[in-house]
Amino acid sequence: MNFWQTLGIEPTGDKSAIKRAYAKLLKIHHPEDDPQGYQKLREAFDRAMKAAIEEEQKKEKEHDYEYKDEIKDEIEIDVVAAGGDINEEIRYRSTYRWVDVAPHQALNEVQLFFRQMKELYSDFTRRIDPQEWNALMADDFLWKVEYQEERLNVLMLFLEKHHNLPHEVWQILDRSFHLVEDKEYLLEIYDEPWIEFIIRQIYGATALNYECFANRELHFDIEHYLTLRQQAQSMLMEDRPEEAADVLAEAHHLFQDDPDLQLMRAKYFRRVGNTEEALASLDDLLALKPEDYEAHLLKAQIYYEEQMYNEAIRECELLREYHGLDKDIWSVSLASKLEWGRLEEIWKENAETKVNSTGYVHFLFDASLGQSLWNKHLFSQKYNPYYKLSRKNVIKFFSFTCGVIFLRLSWLYLIVFWAVQLLFHPPGFMTVLYLILGVSAWKTLRTLKLLCT
Repeated sequence: MNFWQTLGIEPTGDKSAIKRAYAKLLKIHHPEDDPQGYQKLREAFDRAMKAAIEEEQKKEKEHDYEYKDEIKDEIEIDVVAAGGDINEEIRYRSTYRWVDVAPHQALNEVQLFFRQMKELYSDFTRRIDPQEWNALMADDFLWKVEYQEERLNVLMLFLEKHHNLPHEVWQILDRSFHLVEDKEYLLEIYDEPWIEFIIRQIYGATALNYECFANRELHFDIEHYLTLRQQAQSMLMEDRPEEAADVLAEAHHLFQDDPDLQLMRAKYFRRVGNTEEALASLDDLLALKPEDYEAHLLKAQIYYEEQMYNEAIRECELLREYHGLDKDIWSVSLASKLEWGRLEEIWKENAETKVNSTGYVHFLFDASLGQSLWNKHLFSQKYNPYYKLSRKNVIKFFSFTCGVIFLRLSWLYLIVFWAVQLLFHPPGFMTVLYLILGVSAWKTLRTLKLLCT
């Protein structure tokens, strides 16, 4: 059986296809579980890559022959002047430098490093400690360039079954294996959703909390619980609350002191319309983390939706005390106070408060609601400190606009009128002038009406 049969593909010069086949079979012939199968697979991969590179170099060489004579005259002057070799300068260049590594040597180093990683992952207390991972990533093996591609492939295989890691550990793995930097390469070999999951974990976009498990005895299957938690998060993100219900219930049965799980339960109950359970889950969360931003904000939003405006305002005040004021807090607070008719307080806070624009955007009340505050027919402008100045500015702008439109419509007629009057002095001077001004004024009003509709 030749190496193409070992890889399970037809002979090809496509390196991406070879890498995909290798990554697929690597799941079957793991370096630790099947050393002989892995060595045979690695040898087939090496030979296939070498054949693909040789074919690529052959094509480049054929192409070089076509333009070699064309560029030789241009290069000759510079190369000879520098004392160089023309043939060396214009020869084809390989885009891949093959490193010949003894298979048994690579196998031993790969096995040793990833066995240590697996042992670290298996000890949950050590797993969630970033210092343990920093110590492991200081291994000299990570600095050996000849193993770079092999390290990355085996790491991806490792992470498929061992991906319940804190955000800090994902960042350490990225610094050590350059996962974000090699994203395009990984997308050629692995499924896009899997790579996007890894990138989100590194950036912390979907990072889950692990602090609640530290320094405590866990009398349940922690790996199963973490898997349930991750599944529930994915289902809620993909708007599949029906599927998330059983997963959340099972996870909650195993462990109740997880703030992230309580937040997910609150979001689930809110989505299915069970406000009472949503608030109860948020209360459980706040018992664990009294100053949690998302819990207070979600609670305020639920109160607003249930028309419990005083309670919503109270939650916003707690958020301001703990975290300052941002757009989300301001939005819920303003909308609640507006519904409650507390206009004087709204305008006073608006004049005194600067809202932090850097924050999450979980809730934004309708912009038209804010604009309606300026409508004197809907809300009294008695407490609006900007109303008089704004009205004055509007009048100025409207007057200026009318003047510009009027002049634009009448200037030519006025110039002609005055020229005729000066040269010929016809009768009916004022009548014609009034007619021009009247027609121009009528056109101006019609234009403004069209602009305002």
